[in-house]
Amino acid sequence: MLQATSAIDDDMRSAVVTLLARAESLDHGARTTHPMVANAYRRRAAELKFAAWLGALKTGPVSVDAVLHGATFDAAA
Repeated sequence: MLQATSAIDDDMRSAVVTLLARAESLDHGARTTHPMVANAYRRRAAELKFAAWLGALKTGPVSVDAVLHGATFDAAA
């Protein structure tokens, strides 16, 4: 049971990292696109950050370095 919970937590952490990385990508893209599209990018980035925050509440903290460097969580860690 503990391993199953750990695997779920690892999956959730990985999902949180993915959401934050996508949000960062949208924020970056918003700086270089048409203002109307930029607003949609920023809005979606905010939604993704909120979803990541909710996921982090369930799994515990997620390292900012993991997001910046695209790290994934290893089940053995």
